Amino acid sequence: MVERIQAKRELFCREFLIDMNGAAAARRAGYSAASARQTAHELLTKPDIQASISELTAQRNARLRIDADQVLRELAKIAFANLGDFLEIDKDGAPSVDLRNVAKGDFGVLANLTYEIHEKETIGGTRSIVRRIGLRLQPKVAALVKLGEHVGLFRGGPNKHGDPLTDLILEINREGSVAPIRSDRLGKKV
Repeated sequence: MVERIQAKRELFCREFLIDMNGAAAARRAGYSAASARQTAHELLTKPDIQASISELTAQRNARLRIDADQVLRELAKIAFANLGDFLEIDKDGAPSVDLRNVAKGDFGVLANLTYEIHEKETIGGTRSIVRRIGLRLQPKVAALVKLGEHVGLFRGGPNKHGDPLTDLILEINREGSVAPIRSDRLGKKV
């Protein structure tokens, strides 16, 4: 019986690493679906479970050759990416996509790259080829928040120090990038 319980706990730890979802890991490890959240909470507070998850995480990171610096560098690329790095502006101010000088490792900042070719008939009856390219960067605000949290920018939570920029970034992260920016958050009266 004790060995079975231990095996179930070890399986929970391995399952937890799949998606970092305690309740789902508990269900996959064979615990009751009805009490999976509570079971996960109890298991995740146990020092031996925490140690096992930490050890399994370290083993996985070593296998994948992933370290914190690498993750932070990638987050920084996304956080500080500039769409202008992918564009060339002509003398009339019209943008065109120029990918010739983009390093292979920098394409990860793009969330979406589309390229379409259409044939179009002009008014005079001639045909022309229209090329359409679309670029969209990875979510910049989310990467900035993650980096800010890592360097301790947001310690104490919003309004701890009354910093309007910190509060605004946290609000945008909570509400999404389409959150309305309230002028009272910037210290201005409406």
